[in-house]
Amino acid sequence: MPVPVNLSASDITATSVRLNWARWTPLQLFLAGVQGVWFDPSDVSTLFQDAAGTIPVTADGDPAGRMLDQSGNGNHAIQTVSGSRPVYRTDGVLHWLQFDGADDFLNVPNAAYNLTGDLNMGFAVQADRRSTSTYLIGGRTDMGHLLIFTNGARLRYIPVTANINQVLSTAVPSTDSIISTSWTRATGEMEIQIDNSTATASKPANDVSAPPSGFTLLGAGNPNGQNWAGKIQGVIIRGAANSQEEATSIKTFLVAAQGRIL
Repeated sequence: MPVPVNLSASDITATSVRLNWARWTPLQLFLAGVQGVWFDPSDVSTLFQDAAGTIPVTADGDPAGRMLDQSGNGNHAIQTVSGSRPVYRTDGVLHWLQFDGADDFLNVPNAAYNLTGDLNMGFAVQADRRSTSTYLIGGRTDMGHLLIFTNGARLRYIPVTANINQVLSTAVPSTDSIISTSWTRATGEMEIQIDNSTATASKPANDVSAPPSGFTLLGAGNPNGQNWAGKIQGVIIRGAANSQEEATSIKTFLVAAQGRIL
């Protein structure tokens, strides 16, 4: 005997929400020309052992010399020096890039940042607390928006442009964590969120009208040191304000890369 289908409004709404959630990907954040990057090491097809992208990453332990940006903006991360490439790791279920804290980092085009507007960044990471003064993302001190693990104890978010040094600090996580940051140009307000714990600060608005020249590094503060030690499981950087729904979607997407639920 056929089982009757309940077509009540509440059931239809719940089903629709589930279907919409299943279809969501970070690509939706970059429609209409929104600048930024989306890196996802779990998609091994986006990883290559060489900077030119001719030798695919296929196995645990392969070096990663090129990671494709999936945002549609073409901001691919590369490392031309073979000895400075992070390593692709997998346990058969989860996937990440492992940075050694000595000399590993990836170069990302400066177009990954849109300093003429708001900036939102999300990272799925695990920090090696043995490290001291290591950058998750950095570059020239005039290019702005750095995330820094300092002295193995404090996480600092420092937008640095137009000689405005804005520091917001909170505790460094010792396990898999989602680090979310936001900077609002109109007010200068900054925020760091570790999983669901938030620290905020209001600072003077930055009046830079165009992105300065320079470089952006994933896993280092500069090419000569202060390199990240630990895992990077996902990166989403968006040069626009996030709605609450977008922020929740980003966090849920990134935490899934860690096999967790917040």
